[in-house]
Order: sequence, then C-alpha cells, then structure tokens
Amino acid sequence: MKKLIFFINNFNPGGVQNSLMGLINSIRENYIISIILNEKHLIKDIEFTNIPILQFSFFERFMLKYYYQKTYSIFSLSFFLKVLSRLIVYSKLFDIFLFIHGKFFSFDCELFISYIGMPGIWDKIIKYRVNSKTKLIWLHNDPEKIGVNKNTAKVLFKIYSYVVVISYKIKETLLKLIDKEKIYVVYNKLYINKFELSKKSNNPFTSQENKIVFLSISRFQNDSKAIDRFIIVSNFLINKGIKNFVFNIIGNGGDFFYIKNLIETNNLKNNVILHGEIRNPYNYIQNCTFGVLLSKYEGMPVFFEECKYFGKPIITTNYLSVNEQVIDGINGLIIPQDIESICNSFYYLLIDKPKIESLINHPNHLSTIQKVDDFNKIF
Repeated sequence: MKKLIFFINNFNPGGVQNSLMGLINSIRENYIISIILNEKHLIKDIEFTNIPILQFSFFERFMLKYYYQKTYSIFSLSFFLKVLSRLIVYSKLFDIFLFIHGKFFSFDCELFISYIGMPGIWDKIIKYRVNSKTKLIWLHNDPEKIGVNKNTAKVLFKIYSYVVVISYKIKETLLKLIDKEKIYVVYNKLYINKFELSKKSNNPFTSQENKIVFLSISRFQNDSKAIDRFIIVSNFLINKGIKNFVFNIIGNGGDFFYIKNLIETNNLKNNVILHGEIRNPYNYIQNCTFGVLLSKYEGMPVFFEECKYFGKPIITTNYLSVNEQVIDGINGLIIPQDIESICNSFYYLLIDKPKIESLINHPNHLSTIQKVDDFNKIF
C-alpha cells in the first residue's frame, strides 16, 4: 500500500479536524497513514489512536508557533519572539537550514497532503522537508479570504502538484486566479464518533425550555467567525421585546474572553451562553432548535453537516459555497451579510411560529449533493 502523510496544525475539536477524520475513515484501507502535527495533541477518538503522529523539529515548530502568535503589547515577550521569527523566516539562512535539514531528515512518502487548509510558512518547510512524488494542498475556504491571490497561487503550485477544494464555488474562484487543470472537488467527509454518540446524556438545554434554542459551534476568531454578531442580534431582539431565545456557543479560541466580556458588559448572560470546548457536541446538536453560524466567510462548515445528520434546520449568513449546503427556506435560512438584515431576519423568524414549525418539521434536511471527485480514484 502507498504511504500517505497528512499535515495539520492540531487536533483540537473543529470542522477541519472532523473532516480529516472522516476522510481518513474512508481511505484508510488503501493507504499507510501518518499525520504530522504542529501542536502535538492526543487524538482522543479511539478509532484513530493507532495512527503514527510525526512532528517537525523543535526549531521549525518554534517558527510556526511565534510567526502567527497573537500579541496584545509591543513590550511583551511574545511580540519580541514574533518579530524574531519573522526576521528568521524571511532570511536566506532559514532556507539553507531547511535545505540541509531536509537532506538528512526528510519525511518520505508516495503522497503528501497539506490539510491545514490555507497557505502559510509551513509550505516553505514542506518544500524542503517532505520527500514525496505527489504533494497536494487541501483548501477549506474561499481562496480570496485566506490570502490566495495570483502571486501566492503561483508560489503554491510550484510546491504542490494538485489542489483539492471542498466546493464547486471554491474551484470556480480559484480558476480565476490561476490556470490549473489539476483542481479537484471533494466534499467534506462527515465523521460521527459512534462511541460518543452511543453515550446516553441528559438534555443540556432543560433550563431553556419553552425558548428557541440556537446552537453555534465555532472557533472564537472574531475577525472571520464574527461571534460578536450574536451580541448585536440579542440586544436588537430584546429591545424589540423578544426574549424567548438563547444563543448557545460551543468552542474556544483567542477571542473567547473578549466575547465573554461583551456578554457581561451588555448583561446578556441569559441570552448568550458560552459552553467552552466540548469534545462530544452531539447531545447539544440533538437538543437544539436551530444550528447557526453568522460568519463573515466560510468554506463548507462541517457543523452544518452534523446539523443535517441530526435533522436540525440551519440559519446562516451568506458565504461562497452556501447553496451547496443549504436550501433557503427548506432546510434553513440564508441571510445577507449586513448586520441590519441579520437582526431583522431573526426578528421576523421569532415572531413567525408557523415558519419555525415549517423549518423544524421539514423532512428534507439534506442539501443538493452534486457529483464530486472520488479521492481514491484520483490518487
């Protein structure tokens, strides 16, 4: 069997991680699989504990960590390390180090996949450190939103032979940036942990009985996920006299305490509840009324596939691939990106009980599935 190595940043709970486990589940009989993790976390899903975990060198991981470090003060140690790492990365010495290091300590395989989902300095490390006949990059988002332009695309495609994207719309956008024939569409593979699903748990929303229970599962990265929109919408609804709703948000990330402070400042602790990181969210999805994301942009959220798996309607702001996941008015609602439309959409939904019932009880919670490329047949 061919040796396949994936690269991903970490295995914290998230859509990219879930889709990777789904992909591995669907191809593991055809490949000998290893995973390079930038941050070494235990993979807690028992089905995947036998997969070897690899890592780049300490120096390379140091560069990756501090190059993207979020800093809040120019006088902090983290800010100094961030500046230092960027000076090193853009120096010729870093390329020389990687070239020499790669000659003696390379990762060898027939197929390599950068599954992290976007371009970054890891591509430079992969160029020198991974020895593979075929390298491909898996893009999980709107290329223009994650820094892929004509210049970066040319650099990327010197390193990677193929590109896999997760929707036809993303492929369409990418083809505007570069003339590349070898771009394939492979939808996210949903991974449901059957062991966790089998666990019997109480309804986590019993205290929210007789209310519309909205659930969002998201990384707390406000510049893209726009978590603060839940605060704005909540204030708008309460000012309109509507209080029979709760936004429940599962997840963690750099802006968690920023959002928590906004909730406390606006006295919304009864209407916006943060649950933190939960490794088994199935019980929450099964017992919510709607799955919600109000992101500024998305790829193909795995959370929405989980919602459809459990028969839950979706409310989402418009994103590039939305029509490949959601049928507006059938298995969910698609809302324009401006905050006025977002607020008004929730208001008109919450005062329209027949509409709520129609969305909840509609038998078709599957979006239109188009024919996509079969990973096993491509590679």
